[in-house]
Amino acid sequence: MKKIILIIILAIMLTYVIPGVPSYTEEGIRLYVNGHHLSLDQEPVIIDGRTLVPVRRVLTAFGADIQWDPSDRSVVATFPNTTMELGIDQSLATVNGQEHILEAPPTIIQDRTFVPVRFVAESLGARVTWDGNEQIVYIDSERINYHGEYKVKRVVDGDTIVVDYKGQEETLRLIGIDTPESVHPDQERNTTEGKEAARYTKEILGGRLVGIQLDVQERDQYGRLLAYVWLDGELYNKMVVEAGMATVATYPPNVKYEEILIKAQEEARMGKKGFWNSVF
Repeated sequence: MKKIILIIILAIMLTYVIPGVPSYTEEGIRLYVNGHHLSLDQEPVIIDGRTLVPVRRVLTAFGADIQWDPSDRSVVATFPNTTMELGIDQSLATVNGQEHILEAPPTIIQDRTFVPVRFVAESLGARVTWDGNEQIVYIDSERINYHGEYKVKRVVDGDTIVVDYKGQEETLRLIGIDTPESVHPDQERNTTEGKEAARYTKEILGGRLVGIQLDVQERDQYGRLLAYVWLDGELYNKMVVEAGMATVATYPPNVKYEEILIKAQEEARMGKKGFWNSVF
């Protein structure tokens, strides 16, 4: 009996204590790229506290051309403006000829090459966030590559602004969210919540330079520009939902960040933020 217990203890130590041994969560780590779940034939792993992902599946999602050199066991990923080279078990990588020290070296697990997700994503101008509670890695390359920066001229209400867009004023409707009425011609339809949402958006966005990111459908039936708005690298559409000042309202085909917005709404509801506070 003592021998069996000792074997079990040693097995646990090999999995969780010895450096370099990959660990897996019970439900697995999920990966989201630009708001969409990326299915993988092998789930990401955590080695020495760093998350590694299957290189080919992830980089091809960003449009890379992948070449594997078996002679020196290296991976070369080529993008329009970036060339990245990583070697198996090597702590140095090159991006456009410049050397970088990796937090964790690439490794081979079950005949698949795994690379550190943060280094790869950030080398491509993307941002990486880790949700430890949900075991989710978020990669968003479009926080940087949004469609220019434009000044907010006026806030109409919580989900509608006027921007100086390409030399002319455009009314912009934020995609994926809805706030209560505050400026409706029928005064009876305007609410305290709507006025508070308008105040919130005016306070955050008024007079600011914002990034504008389009989706599939560029305009609505009223001719308004449909867009995601980015402020200092953060998605404002998500921010206003997180604050409990808006609810999710997505309509195909503009559903790029639907899952992210729904998650933000649930957190606001559970935290009784803004309108979700019964005493508001």
